[in-house]
Amino acid sequence: MTPTATRTPAVTATPTRVASPTATATPTRTAAPTPAATRVPSPTAAVTPTVVAAPLQPSDFADYPAAIASYLTQTGGSPSCLTELFATWDMPTAVPEWAGERSAVESYAGPGSVDCGVGDLDGDGEDEYILRITNPVVTGIWPDADVLIFDRGAADYEVAFQSSTTLGPSPPWFPVILGIGDFNGDGKLEASFTAASCGAHTCWTYVYILAWDGQQYVDIIDGEIEVPYARDIRFVDVEGDGIEELYVAAGTQGSVGAGPQRNSNLTYAWDGAKYALVKTEYEPSDWLYFAVVDGDAAYAAGDIEKAIALYRKAIEDTSLVDWREGVGIGRDRDELIPYARFRLGLAQLASLHGGAQASVQQVIDSIAGLLAEFPDSFHAYAAWQFAQAYPDGEVSPQALSQGCAAFLAVVEEHRQEFDDIWNYGYANPELVPERLCPH
Repeated sequence: MTPTATRTPAVTATPTRVASPTATATPTRTAAPTPAATRVPSPTAAVTPTVVAAPLQPSDFADYPAAIASYLTQTGGSPSCLTELFATWDMPTAVPEWAGERSAVESYAGPGSVDCGVGDLDGDGEDEYILRITNPVVTGIWPDADVLIFDRGAADYEVAFQSSTTLGPSPPWFPVILGIGDFNGDGKLEASFTAASCGAHTCWTYVYILAWDGQQYVDIIDGEIEVPYARDIRFVDVEGDGIEELYVAAGTQGSVGAGPQRNSNLTYAWDGAKYALVKTEYEPSDWLYFAVVDGDAAYAAGDIEKAIALYRKAIEDTSLVDWREGVGIGRDRDELIPYARFRLGLAQLASLHGGAQASVQQVIDSIAGLLAEFPDSFHAYAAWQFAQAYPDGEVSPQALSQGCAAFLAVVEEHRQEFDDIWNYGYANPELVPERLCPH
């Protein structure tokens, strides 16, 4: 903060009484005095503050923490959050694409700062420093890196946290300091950073939020945040209550074996003890598979109208992409269309009111007729069994339970076939039979 200058009040002069002039004698003319040479004072040497140069860069990456701690001790901290160190040392500065496109820390560590953050994390009245370091000597595909927190001890600065020895992955790649702030509104500061690791097909991003518990720094995220190809990460106060949510935009895995995928947006909220996942929103997709499973999700949430719309989309929209056909292992439509037709019937039954026996029977007859339209479909056969067991003209939980019991008996009888049908790669969930016909 730039201090505001204090206005000095103007001094009001006190008026002096002017005496009446008196007559004076005419002065005698005298010789003009010879002016004396003016003594010019010698200039006082200005006091130059002691400047401590950034230390020599250690040849061994393992010695970086000790060298930085010693430097902070000599300088008594760093008002610039160690920019002089990063300017002097040859450390790779590559950052993930999402961090390079937009500053993720404008509110915390300064615009564009992904290297360092400063704040009183442990409440002792003195600032701590969180920074990322990277090794200029690359022994693998990417340079090794670490995230450190430095704290002033009784006399010297020392390492209070080191990610490579405390958190995975170890060591991290492409770390980014998200910044320091009171994210959860508890009156204390937390520090957040990300790290990455890459496998054969996919790079993963991990997010951490560190808080001082009185003894050590602990991650206050419930479980682990691990997303493929992060597209954006930021803290946002969605509700305007001073408590910030963590927003993570995830990409998709880079392997064909992962199956059809779509981008997702995850929201983590403070629950009083941890940051926990509270919302997952998916971006629009052209895959037929997702139109069907989204219909199931809407049905499970009780949004029958939305479920009906999604099942109709799956059935009628021929532009939806058939994943199995695309990878040459069959056709999605052979089973997903009869299944969507069956689930549309369930949704229609759920939307009917008592006394509509004729309409109920029409829906049941439509479900039973699927087997004639799709004679090779396991879902159509299970739907036919559902219709045979469903009591005529009834709309009740008991009737639905009776029909689903018959449907699920077919699933158990042909469990391997149903598992194969619903095998959409390791990025998608395995089959849970009860999901096909909930009751």
